Amino acid sequence: MKPIFSLLFQRLTSSKTTKFVKSLLVFFGVYICKLGAVNFIQLIDSIQANMFGMVVDRLLIAETQKVTGVKEKKFVAVGLTKLLCEAPETVNGAYAKYWYVISYQHQLLFCKLSALAQDTSYNIFSLSFVIGHRFSKL
Repeated sequence: MKPIFSLLFQRLTSSKTTKFVKSLLVFFGVYICKLGAVNFIQLIDSIQANMFGMVVDRLLIAETQKVTGVKEKKFVAVGLTKLLCEAPETVNGAYAKYWYVISYQHQLLFCKLSALAQDTSYNIFSLSFVIGHRFSKL
């Protein structure tokens, strides 16, 4: 995986586009969900010493709120949750100073997700035309 991540970071430094950054953040979220936060941090730091701090500064802080789409935001939110809870490096290790910043971005992302959930297009009561029954709120 190290060569793949190296190529992704080379592409990021050579021509950074909004679409690429969004997709990269979603990929990071999926990677963290599947293989864990500790593995993610170790992989990034194996490319360059203390590179995870640069990823937090330049990607997670600056670009997380630009991710669009409900599923994409959920992947990023779960990835951030695992970074906050599973990785000892972010809790009390070398990257503990980023814990609050990651937590803040996590909170902002959940605020946007809850705002989407309030939308009627995602409301279960608006699906009554599909089922053929009307549901009343309790």
